[in-house]
Amino acid sequence: MNSFAVEFPDDPSATPMEVSAVSFDADTLAGGTTATSFYLNASLKTPRVGQPPALVVRAKEPQYSEPGTVTRVRVGGTDTLRIVGTASRGTKVRLVMTIVCRPRP
Repeated sequence: MNSFAVEFPDDPSATPMEVSAVSFDADTLAGGTTATSFYLNASLKTPRVGQPPALVVRAKEPQYSEPGTVTRVRVGGTDTLRIVGTASRGTKVRLVMTIVCRPRP
């Protein structure tokens, strides 16, 4: 299977500046490849402004002009996603994120 999805739930006990929620989806993303079609939603908590609006990259919907790339590297049972994209809701922001997914011991 070459699709890839990650859901990270909101944790109310998260410390300031941590990522509180992530939703990522790519219809096609085989290990060792880079794709330009994906969806990413990331929520943050900051000490100065609380919880600002989520950063959203809709790279799979070209009408929003939020391009990006995601690279999936698989080593053993661990997948690493390197995501770079443009979130344009409100102020345009370059978003760089690395997600590491590994099996539980």
